[in-house]
Amino acid sequence: MEYKNLVIKASTCSGCKSWLDVCNGDCCKVFKVKTSMIRRARNKTVRVATLLNADLQYYYQLRGCRTTRTEIIIPITLFSITTEGEYTYFHKPCSKLDHNNLCLLHGSDAKPKVCQQFDPLKEEDLSNSRWFIVKSCVANYRKGGKFYKKEYLENNGEKNEINEIKE
Repeated sequence: MEYKNLVIKASTCSGCKSWLDVCNGDCCKVFKVKTSMIRRARNKTVRVATLLNADLQYYYQLRGCRTTRTEIIIPITLFSITTEGEYTYFHKPCSKLDHNNLCLLHGSDAKPKVCQQFDPLKEEDLSNSRWFIVKSCVANYRKGGKFYKKEYLENNGEKNEINEIKE
């Protein structure tokens, strides 16, 4: 879908499910940690020292990790791993994502609170967001999103098209 159409679609988007044809549930397929927090361990695992409440432990367990109150234990053989800047990205779909990229826990109390609380339609300043926003997220194409603003325009030279879009 061309950029202008993504911005128009984002302006009328009613939620993640209506954007699924664009994002494919990418936010449910990766998590990131600061590379400086990673400790290599034996037995093909990576350990990340961090404090985790029960909900965050559950979130990482759904991703295939083991957890304690003070660390995430990541079995590296289960993940595709990339590093960009100060972050390391662990790619593997959440175990509750179905074959249509829909969350099997959506609408239930069993869904991790960290997942329930993120609302890409209400995020106003993504540059300071505590959430990890994947590139395909609707939040990036709404007003205030990084692709709605200068980053996409400067990299792709579509300044004229964006000026035609009315809010």
